[in-house]
Amino acid sequence: MLHDSNQRSRSRRAHSSFFENRKPPPLIPSLVVGAVFLFALLFLTIPNWGEFARSVSQFPTLWQVSGNRREIIFLVIRVCSPLLLAAIAGACCWLWYTIKAYFRPEAPPEQVQPRGPMLPSSPRGQRKASVSSIQELGQRVAPSLPSTPIPPVLSNASAGQDSLQPTWQEAEGEEEHPDLGESAQEKSPYGKSSGYAIAPTSAPEDLEIPMEEMVPGADATHPPLYVTITVLKELSLMLHVPGGKSYRVPLHLNAKEMQLIAYLAWLHGQSQGQTISLDKLREHIFGYGRADEDATPKKLQDALDSAKKEIRRQLRQAALQVNQEAGYEAIQPNLDIFAIRNKRYGLSEVCFASDLSVIEAQHQLIQQAFDEGLLVDSVPEAIKEACDRLRKAYAGDFLADLLHESLEEVGTWVRKPFTLYRDYFLQAVLYAAEYELRAGEPLADEHFSGDGETAEERRKRQRAHYSRAAQLYRTYAMRACDSRVDLKVTFGGNGRAHGERVDMSERTLRRCITLYGILGSTHMVNQVYSAYYKQMKTISAKVWEPSKETLQDLQGAQAQTNAYRFPAKVMPHEPPPPHLEMGGRS
Repeated sequence: MLHDSNQRSRSRRAHSSFFENRKPPPLIPSLVVGAVFLFALLFLTIPNWGEFARSVSQFPTLWQVSGNRREIIFLVIRVCSPLLLAAIAGACCWLWYTIKAYFRPEAPPEQVQPRGPMLPSSPRGQRKASVSSIQELGQRVAPSLPSTPIPPVLSNASAGQDSLQPTWQEAEGEEEHPDLGESAQEKSPYGKSSGYAIAPTSAPEDLEIPMEEMVPGADATHPPLYVTITVLKELSLMLHVPGGKSYRVPLHLNAKEMQLIAYLAWLHGQSQGQTISLDKLREHIFGYGRADEDATPKKLQDALDSAKKEIRRQLRQAALQVNQEAGYEAIQPNLDIFAIRNKRYGLSEVCFASDLSVIEAQHQLIQQAFDEGLLVDSVPEAIKEACDRLRKAYAGDFLADLLHESLEEVGTWVRKPFTLYRDYFLQAVLYAAEYELRAGEPLADEHFSGDGETAEERRKRQRAHYSRAAQLYRTYAMRACDSRVDLKVTFGGNGRAHGERVDMSERTLRRCITLYGILGSTHMVNQVYSAYYKQMKTISAKVWEPSKETLQDLQGAQAQTNAYRFPAKVMPHEPPPPHLEMGGRS
């Protein structure tokens, strides 16, 4: 009895909610359809109604005469003309309202500048300065990546005998673990790349994310209330209310509900206002993993409606708590993040995919420089700064936490944004490494004219650049192939070549161990290669084998660093350091 009463109660609430949420039809189309109906009724139906009423009972008999058939048809059409013409007018109005949006020039998205402690600010002209500095540079040559660069090193003769001391450790400490992340975009000079992402380490602490890049189109005018959504590493929602205060929404959602928000945030991050059809949304998220009998349109729609209802409930519950804390209605009780029209789903105009917007903004700067041919022989300072900002903003892979916890419940749609944003991140890592490498190369010139620098000072500066470059190459090598979710991580076998991610990770590994060899860092050469070897064997199910070039560079780096080993006879009473016991794997 109680169960039946609860069902009836829910049914009544759903029925009343349905009629409460129904919108009245548009005024102008309704007037047009009504006018057409009345016109046809007055001028066509009523004048012919008498003849129709007298003859309708004799239609079967009159139809036998072929000459009467046309008159009967015309008489029926004149009597039924109000319905026919009203239907035609309604169809024309619907068609007009559907296609008229394509005749309007698209207005630029409303510029919104978020306020609150979540979004750090920086000078507004920074991005414009970056673009202008890119346009002032000018080399245009076909891009290339040497197989294994051997950078020039300042000679020990000019640097002095004390150069044999392992001063690389000081330089290396400046950036021990730079960010790992998204790789070269498809147009990158290094080819298409991708990989899986684990939580990257943080970029230099002095980097700031400009406010105008945190939310695109930031300006002095912005809505008093907006919602920022982050999807890198973990899903989160933040409410921003007038006065600059921000409140994190406590989310207790299942995997499907989290995917619904993340899917729309991904579309919103690429282009504000972008939508997806209802059928695709249901299929990609709620149809994944279901048997055919459980994947009917009705069942999928029920699952979608349930997910929307739960998301709205938690969002409105958070709004209620914020209003109670503020003492006034800072947030409307009916706040909704969904924008639904004509069976297409998107995010509301008050929503911003904050982390994806930063990544996209920085990537556009880098891609613009590449398209202009400015990244062939050097990496401009402005691009290095954009790479650092992108690496710092990349908190982790797309929905990395959800993929780690509930991979079997996440649809295959997630692999596309997962790979895309890793492309961007790894591209930034690679260009940052190239910047450090090329910044250190001129310091090896004996005739380098610095500001009164001695050879020893130049040598220390060069080793610092090479150490940071080696660490960034290491980041790329280890991150590029650490997940099979990445669409670009493919391993060959039986005569087939490996995918581009695998090739690029091995090439950056060779650069890394070569630089560590030059720096005399024996334990780093062995440590990096050992970790890389284990990871590649595990993720490839023992299919991967190191290339001949990699083994040659490993042996060369180990031989180059042998001069820096401490002889065992120096301290015979102590065991050798752990890193001296590690052998390079081949």
